[in-house]
Amino acid sequence: MNQTAGSTKPAKGCRGLSLFLLVPVLLIVVVLAGEFILTAAGGILIIADPLRESDAIAVLSGGGDMSRVEEGSRLFMEKMGKWLVLTEITPREGDKVTETTTLFKQIAIGEGVPNSSILVTSQAAFSTRQEAVEILNLAQKRGFQSLIIVTDPFHTFRTRLIFRSVFRDSGIDLYVRPVRNHWYRSTTWWATSQGRQATLSEYIKIIAYFSGLESGLIE
Repeated sequence: MNQTAGSTKPAKGCRGLSLFLLVPVLLIVVVLAGEFILTAAGGILIIADPLRESDAIAVLSGGGDMSRVEEGSRLFMEKMGKWLVLTEITPREGDKVTETTTLFKQIAIGEGVPNSSILVTSQAAFSTRQEAVEILNLAQKRGFQSLIIVTDPFHTFRTRLIFRSVFRDSGIDLYVRPVRNHWYRSTTWWATSQGRQATLSEYIKIIAYFSGLESGLIE
Protein backbone atom coordinates (compact mmCIF):
# COMPACT_ATOMS: atom_id res chain seq x y z
CA MET A 1 0.00 0.00 0.00
CA ASN A 2 1.31 3.46 -0.97
CA GLN A 3 -0.77 5.35 1.64
CA THR A 4 0.86 5.87 5.00
CA ALA A 5 -1.12 4.25 7.76
CA GLY A 6 -3.46 6.68 9.51
CA SER A 7 -3.27 9.41 6.83
CA THR A 8 -6.56 10.69 5.51
CA LYS A 9 -7.69 13.12 2.85
CA PRO A 10 -10.59 15.51 3.52
CA ALA A 11 -13.59 14.39 1.59
CA LYS A 12 -14.88 16.71 -1.12
CA GLY A 13 -18.22 16.74 0.61
CA CYS A 14 -16.69 18.05 3.82
CA ARG A 15 -14.83 20.82 1.98
CA GLY A 16 -18.05 21.83 0.25
CA LEU A 17 -19.91 21.89 3.55
CA SER A 18 -17.20 24.02 5.18
CA LEU A 19 -17.35 26.50 2.30
CA PHE A 20 -21.14 26.53 2.49
CA LEU A 21 -20.95 27.44 6.20
CA LEU A 22 -18.11 29.94 5.74
CA VAL A 23 -19.88 32.13 3.17
CA PRO A 24 -22.79 33.26 5.42
CA VAL A 25 -20.38 33.78 8.33
CA LEU A 26 -18.25 36.07 6.17
CA LEU A 27 -21.35 37.93 5.01
CA ILE A 28 -22.43 38.47 8.61
CA VAL A 29 -18.95 39.75 9.51
CA VAL A 30 -19.00 42.16 6.55
CA VAL A 31 -22.47 43.45 7.47
CA LEU A 32 -21.53 43.92 11.14
CA ALA A 33 -18.28 45.65 10.21
CA GLY A 34 -20.10 47.94 7.80
CA GLU A 35 -22.72 48.81 10.41
CA PHE A 36 -19.99 49.45 12.98
CA ILE A 37 -18.18 51.83 10.59
CA LEU A 38 -21.39 53.68 9.71
CA THR A 39 -22.36 54.00 13.37
CA ALA A 40 -18.89 55.28 14.23
CA ALA A 41 -19.09 57.81 11.38
CA GLY A 42 -22.34 59.17 12.80
CA GLY A 43 -21.11 59.04 16.38
CA ILE A 44 -18.01 61.11 15.63
CA LEU A 45 -20.26 64.02 14.63
CA ILE A 46 -22.13 64.09 17.95
CA ILE A 47 -20.61 66.01 20.85
CA ALA A 48 -22.30 66.54 24.22
CA ASP A 49 -20.29 68.59 26.68
CA PRO A 50 -21.21 68.28 30.38
CA LEU A 51 -24.35 70.29 31.07
CA ARG A 52 -23.53 73.08 33.51
CA GLU A 53 -25.47 76.12 34.64
CA SER A 54 -24.25 79.06 32.56
CA ASP A 55 -24.87 82.75 32.05
CA ALA A 56 -26.77 82.20 28.81
CA ILE A 57 -28.02 79.62 26.35
CA ALA A 58 -27.29 80.42 22.70
CA VAL A 59 -29.40 78.79 20.01
CA LEU A 60 -27.91 78.50 16.51
CA SER A 61 -30.45 79.36 13.83
CA GLY A 62 -29.59 76.52 11.45
CA GLY A 63 -31.85 77.50 8.59
CA GLY A 64 -34.92 77.68 10.79
CA ASP A 65 -34.74 74.34 12.64
CA MET A 66 -37.29 74.91 15.38
CA SER A 67 -36.14 71.94 17.47
CA ARG A 68 -33.07 73.98 18.44
CA VAL A 69 -35.00 76.86 19.97
CA GLU A 70 -37.33 74.37 21.66
CA GLU A 71 -34.31 72.70 23.26
CA GLY A 72 -32.81 76.04 24.24
CA SER A 73 -36.10 77.03 25.83
CA ARG A 74 -36.25 73.77 27.76
CA LEU A 75 -32.77 74.38 29.12
CA PHE A 76 -33.77 77.92 30.12
CA MET A 77 -36.85 76.62 31.92
CA GLU A 78 -34.60 74.08 33.66
CA LYS A 79 -32.67 77.13 34.95
CA MET A 80 -29.47 76.22 33.09
CA GLY A 81 -29.08 79.82 31.93
CA LYS A 82 -30.35 83.31 32.78
CA TRP A 83 -30.62 84.46 29.16
CA LEU A 84 -31.68 82.90 25.87
CA VAL A 85 -29.61 84.16 22.93
CA LEU A 86 -30.91 83.96 19.36
CA THR A 87 -28.92 84.75 16.23
CA GLU A 88 -30.17 87.00 13.46
CA ILE A 89 -29.67 85.38 10.05
CA THR A 90 -29.54 86.54 6.45
CA PRO A 91 -31.72 84.67 3.94
CA ARG A 92 -29.61 83.34 1.07
CA GLU A 93 -30.34 84.58 -2.45
CA GLY A 94 -33.35 82.77 -3.82
CA ASP A 95 -34.65 81.80 -0.37
CA LYS A 96 -38.14 82.76 0.60
CA VAL A 97 -37.77 85.57 3.12
CA THR A 98 -39.03 84.50 6.52
CA GLU A 99 -38.89 86.19 9.89
CA THR A 100 -36.92 83.34 11.44
CA THR A 101 -35.80 85.20 14.54
CA THR A 102 -39.30 86.52 15.19
CA LEU A 103 -40.66 82.99 14.86
CA PHE A 104 -37.98 81.68 17.21
CA LYS A 105 -38.87 84.33 19.78
CA GLN A 106 -42.54 83.38 19.55
CA ILE A 107 -41.69 79.72 20.07
CA ALA A 108 -39.46 80.51 23.05
CA ILE A 109 -42.12 82.70 24.64
CA GLY A 110 -44.65 79.94 24.03
CA GLU A 111 -42.33 77.56 25.88
CA GLY A 112 -42.34 79.91 28.89
CA VAL A 113 -39.26 82.07 28.30
CA PRO A 114 -39.97 85.72 29.23
CA ASN A 115 -39.50 88.15 26.35
CA SER A 116 -37.26 90.23 28.64
CA SER A 117 -34.86 87.27 28.92
CA ILE A 118 -34.38 86.86 25.16
CA LEU A 119 -31.41 88.50 23.46
CA VAL A 120 -30.78 88.70 19.70
CA THR A 121 -27.40 89.27 18.07
CA SER A 122 -27.09 92.69 16.46
CA GLN A 123 -25.63 91.68 13.09
CA ALA A 124 -27.02 89.12 10.67
CA ALA A 125 -24.97 85.98 10.02
CA PHE A 126 -24.96 83.46 7.21
CA SER A 127 -22.48 80.88 8.52
CA THR A 128 -21.73 79.07 11.77
CA ARG A 129 -18.49 81.03 12.14
CA GLN A 130 -20.32 84.35 11.78
CA GLU A 131 -22.88 83.19 14.34
CA ALA A 132 -19.98 82.44 16.69
CA VAL A 133 -18.50 85.90 16.11
CA GLU A 134 -21.83 87.64 16.76
CA ILE A 135 -22.49 85.56 19.89
CA LEU A 136 -18.99 86.40 21.15
CA ASN A 137 -19.61 90.11 20.61
CA LEU A 138 -22.88 89.95 22.53
CA ALA A 139 -21.36 87.83 25.31
CA GLN A 140 -18.49 90.26 25.81
CA LYS A 141 -20.82 93.28 25.91
CA ARG A 142 -22.96 91.52 28.51
CA GLY A 143 -20.01 90.27 30.51
CA PHE A 144 -20.94 86.60 30.17
CA GLN A 145 -18.45 84.09 31.52
CA SER A 146 -20.10 80.92 30.27
CA LEU A 147 -22.39 79.84 27.45
CA ILE A 148 -24.34 76.75 26.43
CA ILE A 149 -24.46 76.41 22.64
CA VAL A 150 -27.44 74.44 21.29
CA THR A 151 -27.55 72.88 17.84
CA ASP A 152 -28.44 69.67 15.97
CA PRO A 153 -26.59 66.50 17.06
CA PHE A 154 -24.81 66.08 13.71
CA HIS A 155 -23.69 69.73 13.84
CA THR A 156 -22.13 69.65 17.32
CA PHE A 157 -18.63 68.45 16.39
CA ARG A 158 -18.06 71.20 13.83
CA THR A 159 -19.78 73.76 16.07
CA ARG A 160 -17.35 73.07 18.89
CA LEU A 161 -14.38 73.34 16.52
CA ILE A 162 -15.55 76.72 15.22
CA PHE A 163 -16.68 78.20 18.54
CA ARG A 164 -13.49 77.19 20.34
CA SER A 165 -11.51 78.86 17.57
CA VAL A 166 -13.56 82.08 17.68
CA PHE A 167 -13.72 82.21 21.50
CA ARG A 168 -10.04 81.46 21.99
CA ASP A 169 -8.52 83.76 24.62
CA SER A 170 -11.96 85.20 25.48
CA GLY A 171 -12.02 83.52 28.89
CA ILE A 172 -15.63 82.40 28.25
CA ASP A 173 -16.46 78.76 28.97
CA LEU A 174 -18.39 76.95 26.23
CA TYR A 175 -20.60 73.89 26.50
CA VAL A 176 -21.91 72.53 23.20
CA ARG A 177 -25.12 70.57 23.56
CA PRO A 178 -27.17 68.60 21.01
CA VAL A 179 -30.95 68.81 20.78
CA ARG A 180 -32.41 65.99 22.83
CA ASN A 181 -34.87 63.54 21.25
CA HIS A 182 -33.71 64.66 17.81
CA TRP A 183 -34.50 62.68 14.66
CA TYR A 184 -30.77 62.16 13.94
CA ARG A 185 -29.33 58.94 15.37
CA SER A 186 -25.76 57.74 14.92
CA THR A 187 -27.05 54.17 14.73
CA THR A 188 -29.58 54.69 11.93
CA TRP A 189 -28.62 57.84 9.98
CA TRP A 190 -27.86 55.87 6.79
CA ALA A 191 -31.40 54.48 6.64
CA THR A 192 -32.96 57.77 5.47
CA SER A 193 -32.09 60.26 2.76
CA GLN A 194 -32.31 63.05 5.35
CA GLY A 195 -29.74 61.31 7.54
CA ARG A 196 -27.41 60.55 4.65
CA GLN A 197 -27.60 64.12 3.39
CA ALA A 198 -26.93 65.60 6.85
CA THR A 199 -23.97 63.30 7.50
CA LEU A 200 -22.36 63.74 4.09
CA SER A 201 -22.84 67.52 4.27
CA GLU A 202 -21.19 67.71 7.70
CA TYR A 203 -18.16 65.70 6.64
CA ILE A 204 -17.72 67.91 3.58
CA LYS A 205 -17.89 71.00 5.81
CA ILE A 206 -15.46 69.50 8.32
CA ILE A 207 -13.00 68.82 5.52
CA ALA A 208 -13.54 72.40 4.33
CA TYR A 209 -12.89 73.66 7.87
CA PHE A 210 -9.55 71.86 8.15
CA SER A 211 -8.70 73.00 4.62
CA GLY A 212 -9.39 76.61 5.54
CA LEU A 213 -12.40 76.73 3.20
CA GLU A 214 -15.42 76.81 5.49
CA SER A 215 -18.87 76.60 3.93
CA GLY A 216 -21.02 79.71 3.88
CA LEU A 217 -24.14 77.73 4.72
CA ILE A 218 -25.73 78.49 8.08
CA GLU A 219 -26.10 74.92 9.34
